[in-house]
Amino acid sequence: MRNTYLQYHITALIIVFLIVATSFFVSTLFADKRIQEIRSMEDKISMDILSAETQFALLEMAACEHLGDTFLSQELRVLAQRLSFMEQSLGVENPEVVNLKKYYSLLQIKDYLLMRQAQEKCDTKPLSILYFYSNEGDCRDCIRQGHVLSQFGELHEEARVYAFDYHLSFPALQTLIALHEIEPNLPALLIGDQVLYGYLATEDLYKIFPDLLKKEELEKETEEALKQDSEQPTDAF
Repeated sequence: MRNTYLQYHITALIIVFLIVATSFFVSTLFADKRIQEIRSMEDKISMDILSAETQFALLEMAACEHLGDTFLSQELRVLAQRLSFMEQSLGVENPEVVNLKKYYSLLQIKDYLLMRQAQEKCDTKPLSILYFYSNEGDCRDCIRQGHVLSQFGELHEEARVYAFDYHLSFPALQTLIALHEIEPNLPALLIGDQVLYGYLATEDLYKIFPDLLKKEELEKETEEALKQDSEQPTDAF
């Protein structure tokens, strides 16, 4: 009787040990895989940063007709997506994430200044929107504004949208904020020399950039006309 009772407990302990060991192995396996993915992403981000900085140097010497044909905005948008993934994986306060965010903010500022130089050099008017948000507290309008600007930037590639964490401790960013006297009333948008506070919907952006709305309407009319032409019956010969 005692032997049977002892064997029962020994068997139960072995089963519990196997379950715990298996769970630990599986969790460790997934953690190692996630770390490898993050490290791979960090390497890709480092390469993107080096590529972007090289393009900055080349574009500073470029002629006016080439300044608007850059892929910097697309690369910055991809970099932003990767940074967002790392924020979700490691947390917004992770030192590596913070350093990458600082580097990304610096690249955005450099691209913004490059477009300002193009405006002066080539008498052009680049469409720039500087968006200031906060990860602190519960800024729901910041989240909504971020979605609107992301869609707006994807729809109109000529519109350069830059996103900055207002509370990021970074000298270049804080200098930009101080120069334009941007208050911590977030979200905040710097368009031209005007600072706008609070949430702006897509229709509000089109009021600020009416030429983009006319362009979109023209593209829709052209698309509709082509669709109607394709639906017309053809004459038989």
